[in-house]
Amino acid sequence: VASTATLTVDTIMAKPVVTLATDNGVSMTDNKTTDGSLNITGIAADTTWKYSLDGGTTFTNGVGSTIASASLGAAGAKTVLVRATDTAGNIADTTVSFTLASAITKTATLSNLGDNVS
Repeated sequence: VASTATLTVDTIMAKPVVTLATDNGVSMTDNKTTDGSLNITGIAADTTWKYSLDGGTTFTNGVGSTIASASLGAAGAKTVLVRATDTAGNIADTTVSFTLASAITKTATLSNLGDNVS
């Protein structure tokens, strides 16, 4: 009696989505913020994640769906690598870069101001 077996190999995994919780720079899309908290989404239930601040040399295990701003250290340019690993051993990386500022100065430009006093 011959039998046939079907084997499915899981080699595909979606990358985690990493976004600034608050982009409060001069514009909403300039990747400058005083709050470096990062939201991690797109992680499946069977997936663990960790993050690195040094290009992948060392990692800190992720908990929940956020990286707290306090975990990122002092103000300055930041590049955070988030690595997700599922139970099949698939790995997917996402990197986000932004500037963590101690303060942000927003300025307004006024033009066409005149004296309307007669």
